[in-house]
Amino acid sequence: MSHDPAHGIPSPGVTQQSLSADESLYCALLETAPDAIVVVAQNGTILLANAQTEQLFGYTRAELVGRPVEILIPRSVHLSHRDYRAGYFAKPSTRPMGSGLSLQALRKDGTVFPVEVSLSPVETPTGRLVSAVIRDITARKAMEDTIRTSNSQLDAVLNASTHAAIIATGLDGTITVFNTGAERMLGYSADEMIGGATPLVFHLPSEVTEREIQLSVQLTRKIEGFATLIESARQGNAEEREWTYVRKDGSHLTVLLVVTALRDVAGQIIGYLGVARDITERKQAEKSLRRAHDDLEVRVRERTADLLAAQAMMHLGSWEWDIRTGAEQWSDEQFRIFGYEPHSITPSHDTFVTALHPDDRERVMAAINFRLNLYAPYNFECRIRRPTGETRDLHCRGDVTWDETGRPIRMVGTMLDITERKRLEQARAHLAAIVASSDDAIVGESLEGIIVSWNPAAERISGYSAQDALGLPLSSLLPPESHELERTILARVGRGESIAPHETLRVRKDGTPIYVSVTVFPIKDSTGEIIGLSRFVRDITERKRNEEQLRKTERLAELGTLASGLAHEIGTPMNVIQGRAEYMMERTSDEPTKKGLQTIVTQVERITKLMTQLMAFARRGPSKRRMLHLRDTIHEALEFFQERFTQHRTIVELVCDENCPPVLADPDQMSQVLINLIVNAIHAMPDGGTLRLGLTPTGGKAVLAVTDTGKGIAKDHVSKIFDAFFTTKEAGKGTGLGLSVVKGIIDEHGGSIAVESEPGRGTTFTICLPFFTES
Repeated sequence: MSHDPAHGIPSPGVTQQSLSADESLYCALLETAPDAIVVVAQNGTILLANAQTEQLFGYTRAELVGRPVEILIPRSVHLSHRDYRAGYFAKPSTRPMGSGLSLQALRKDGTVFPVEVSLSPVETPTGRLVSAVIRDITARKAMEDTIRTSNSQLDAVLNASTHAAIIATGLDGTITVFNTGAERMLGYSADEMIGGATPLVFHLPSEVTEREIQLSVQLTRKIEGFATLIESARQGNAEEREWTYVRKDGSHLTVLLVVTALRDVAGQIIGYLGVARDITERKQAEKSLRRAHDDLEVRVRERTADLLAAQAMMHLGSWEWDIRTGAEQWSDEQFRIFGYEPHSITPSHDTFVTALHPDDRERVMAAINFRLNLYAPYNFECRIRRPTGETRDLHCRGDVTWDETGRPIRMVGTMLDITERKRLEQARAHLAAIVASSDDAIVGESLEGIIVSWNPAAERISGYSAQDALGLPLSSLLPPESHELERTILARVGRGESIAPHETLRVRKDGTPIYVSVTVFPIKDSTGEIIGLSRFVRDITERKRNEEQLRKTERLAELGTLASGLAHEIGTPMNVIQGRAEYMMERTSDEPTKKGLQTIVTQVERITKLMTQLMAFARRGPSKRRMLHLRDTIHEALEFFQERFTQHRTIVELVCDENCPPVLADPDQMSQVLINLIVNAIHAMPDGGTLRLGLTPTGGKAVLAVTDTGKGIAKDHVSKIFDAFFTTKEAGKGTGLGLSVVKGIIDEHGGSIAVESEPGRGTTFTICLPFFTES
């Protein structure tokens, strides 16, 4: 084949017919090749160059052929290239395109540009040649640099988002991107997750199962596994949903996850991207605040989201009313205040008027119209009713805009939901009323014992006014002997202890001593820190007085029995002594003897008179019987013992037939009977128990039963229980006269008393008294 050395292709004189078929094909391929092709001899001389070589380097073939190949290479690498060429010709091998070498070429105009070069040795009859295919990769290099920069920027963005977990997956769910935020949020490293795990690893299984069921029902086909997380994105919709993530350490957090599909330039889905933010703390905040935070953190709204979040936090809605059309524009929080989802209705002025509480509507409308005519803003409180019927309290503010004719055309304002504040105010007022109306003194103090609150009962009980007491140490109002106890109480309360009720003696401002029961509790703030103490003081002076009176009554009853016994035991011998002395005085004439006998008579009469006076004192005078309803006596006695029942942990059960007829009895003596029986019952139950009282009409008589669940009475003691001076109590704790007095009183009233007892289970005293009749 003949070649034109100036062009590196067959010479023009050679016709197409004279070329072999192979040579024709070779020439056609050479000229149509997309890359530059240069054939070089062993000495580096260019023998052949195609049309692409001319376009790529800016030389004509005539300028290339016969020239050293180094004209196509930057000067800085000429020497190294000659060495490389010599080595290649010595050991030729095919070097494919893109073998990883970073090469550069030189155009005629001096421009240096990146290239890829493939080399192939060509064996010819005249010697070994090298065919070089040269490809300009300037555009590809620029694209690679762009991609590399974009990837670097993307990596920087992903890893800078430390508060968001950004996770990408392939179509099968395998994780391909796991940013720093995901590492921090979930506790897994990127190395652990990329290439070997799916997002199901850190999703709560129960939630995934629940979502599988929802989607399967909704789409009428089975959805499970990873598809549950990306089904909406696969259908072309970005999905935003709350999920529970499970960290590597097993702890849970709530996230708001946005899932979108990743697509290639052709629009085909190649994977999925999930962006998750930790909203655990936000979930604990108000629903409105959470919604505002969603807007801020997930949707990255414009700066108006800051205002929406602030409004939600404050429960403050804003609105604008076009007075001419009646249309209104509401902020998201305004919708929520009125009980609607944002933008779920088209609000108007009628919406507001309809929502007004019926009792407030006329007043509010009058206030608005008044302000419209006065060219003045308005400021008032009112109530609204939500669609659910719930009532909310609002603080409303508004301002008006007028046109040039003075006609109101626009009003803007805010509505602050003050429901919780109102409830808190009501609760505080209720608590204040309770404190103010309490019969017990309620005193608030600092941990140093300084009085900070002093209710009316404290004024009444102590005699000190609030003005007197506030700001003083409580110890300054106490007797000196109580100061040490007060220091102990302050120390214990400061450690978080409560002081159980204890009785003590106090002195009023006027010097009057009073008995009080004192209970002390620590006061804690919302963080649990102790910031003070609350002292409850109850005046028990009257109770103490009643208890003392009860003790006196018990002693008098015992004294009466003692007097009766003494009268019986001493009266008869005294009568005999007196009679015999008088008989002997009549029969003796001896004056000394008569004088001695008179002395005996006088002393006996003195003893008899003393016994009579003692009995009159002990028995409290003659019996005064009248028509008496025993149920009233029972209620009075129980009321008398209320405090003692509490102290002795005694439960009282009363079964009283309100229709039981009255009896003829002395009210005081019947009270004495019940007091004795109740006292004995309490003593029989030292560890607490149940006291049962029953009143029923039976056979013309009122039957009163008093039952305790105490230790009971031994069988051999039951027959002696009403004997004077017989007692089952320990030495020094009873006289044995109480039940004797009870039996004596019942006997005097024509009634009867019986006892039934079982050791370890309790005792029942049953009293029968005849009904009252007019005769």
